Amino acid sequence: MDTPLQVLEKYFGYTAFRGKQEAIIQALLAGKNTLAILPTGGGKSICFQIPALCVPGVCVVVSPLIALMRDQVMQLRRKGIGAAALVSGMSRQEVSAILARAVHEEIKFLYLSPERIQQDLVQEYLQQIPINFLAIDEAHCISQWGYDFRRAYKKIPTLYQFTGNVTTIALTASATPQVQADIIESLSLDSVQVFQQDFLRPNISYSVFCVPSKMSKLQSILEKMAGTVLVYCNSRRKCMEVAEELVRVGFSASFYHAGLPAEERTKRQHDWLTNTVKIMVCTSAFGMGIDKPDVRLVIHYDMPECVENYYQEAGRAGRDGGKAYAVLLYHSTEQKTWDALPSMKFPPIPVIRDIYGFLCGYLRLDYNMGEHTYFPFEINTFIEACNVDKYLVTQVLQTLEVEGYIALEPNIFLPSKIRVWAQRSEIRELEIQNPALDKTLKAILRTYEGVYGTLVGIVEKKIAKLTLQTEEVVVQHLKKLHQLDVLTYVPAVQSPQLYWNHATVPQNDLFIHPANYAMRKQLFEQRLQAMLQYLTTTQCRSAYMADYFGNTTTQNCGICDNCLKQKVQQLTPAIIKQYTQDIEHVLQQKQMPPATLKQHLAGISTHQFSALLQLLQSQDKLGVTLAGEVFWIN
Repeated sequence: MDTPLQVLEKYFGYTAFRGKQEAIIQALLAGKNTLAILPTGGGKSICFQIPALCVPGVCVVVSPLIALMRDQVMQLRRKGIGAAALVSGMSRQEVSAILARAVHEEIKFLYLSPERIQQDLVQEYLQQIPINFLAIDEAHCISQWGYDFRRAYKKIPTLYQFTGNVTTIALTASATPQVQADIIESLSLDSVQVFQQDFLRPNISYSVFCVPSKMSKLQSILEKMAGTVLVYCNSRRKCMEVAEELVRVGFSASFYHAGLPAEERTKRQHDWLTNTVKIMVCTSAFGMGIDKPDVRLVIHYDMPECVENYYQEAGRAGRDGGKAYAVLLYHSTEQKTWDALPSMKFPPIPVIRDIYGFLCGYLRLDYNMGEHTYFPFEINTFIEACNVDKYLVTQVLQTLEVEGYIALEPNIFLPSKIRVWAQRSEIRELEIQNPALDKTLKAILRTYEGVYGTLVGIVEKKIAKLTLQTEEVVVQHLKKLHQLDVLTYVPAVQSPQLYWNHATVPQNDLFIHPANYAMRKQLFEQRLQAMLQYLTTTQCRSAYMADYFGNTTTQNCGICDNCLKQKVQQLTPAIIKQYTQDIEHVLQQKQMPPATLKQHLAGISTHQFSALLQLLQSQDKLGVTLAGEVFWIN
């Protein structure tokens, strides 16, 4: 058996572990349940992938994010490691095939969503799969005290009925002490070992600016920064508007949100990852699972709703360990919007029931219908149809998702499906009257089981290969067979979908626990207040976030705006004037590393030098290149 270090080097190309990784891996290999709290970019996936590769068996990974599951599966396959994910849109046959591969250990990693755990087919196979570890990603979703609670996560402990006493690791990037305790209790983790990496990111300088014009400040910051940039906005429309304005004034920028077609999202992500585009303006839909180490700057054009979200998104800067910046912009007039957020985020339960009723009517669902069914769903069309405020509808849909009634998939691929209705006598008649159609139908009957009983997923390209026809001809045949009522043919679609988890109920019978709902609203208000306090605190910003997560031993970072303000205050006007002139003279028509620049400044201390550089940057006099060299802005 290879050692963890040998596996790390063989598959991942690293010669040493980082932070708490090795200790976590050793705990798992010793059979100890583990809670790992590692910041964004801390290498959480390696913590369960390495031990799973060290021993026989299959590692089952529970994750709420389809994009993240697909990304990790793709990365593992590129390394020659067998992996598969059960994602939305798969037919029963496709799910069964993947699970059968896991039973025979043809894959090492099986990714699935918490909703999949409740399916009878999955539970049946889980009892046969030789599971070595169970990994629960985004584990904070199981806690009602957390910022991203998902009711489906509460069902995860039912896995133990089918997997036995399997060693479990729960992972999250951010969790307060209260959430940590709730994760352990909710997952029934006995004798758990908790590993928490320091929340301080010593290479990230955090800053907050209250500005009259966000766009002006954004452009000012971008003019001084070379390298890759992320700009986060709270709405799709804002993303588009900000990106278009940046392009208009000459910046290399694009925008990304979950509502874009899949091909377009893939292209824009690729352009940013390959540095074809420098600036990506995006919603929180962008960034999860994207490992780009050289992001030099993350700007929040809008304030996130909680410290947890801000910490994760800002933490996508500087994963390579190089100097990076995290900037948050706000306007004094936004206070009214923030004050209204809790009531907007948690509308009254009767309002939720009313919109649920609108939704059932819009989808033409009567009582006791729709269970485990996908429906094409354009939210803007629905909003127009029911004539209700867009933000209210969005929040109600999110509440219904949290409560487990629906699942919103902003852009999902659903494969083509067929169901055969023709009797044997009709098939014999088709054989005589239309041999070409009969050829296609016979290939389907030989290839796909169960087509007489239910809609079964098919692949037109596969049928074309079997029948030595083009894919276009096969599609024409299927449409003709559909017209002749020989079969039902549902072509593949890639569009927003709404998945109905449970059969419909009368809107007045829709149950949302009032006390739990009120508690979640109160917790949201507390998290929002903590985020608002971050804007105006004079404390070290890194220390503030570390305190929030219960890491009270962190010292001041020395590089955030608040720390640097304290240092700048110690600079006399004479020192500022003297060395500013010297720096301008040295940097005329050239750029250099800060350490080289300091050698040209006689008598300045390291403390004074770092404070002065920050001051000049804030005054738009000094810029920083991708390589970390400084230059004078004329």
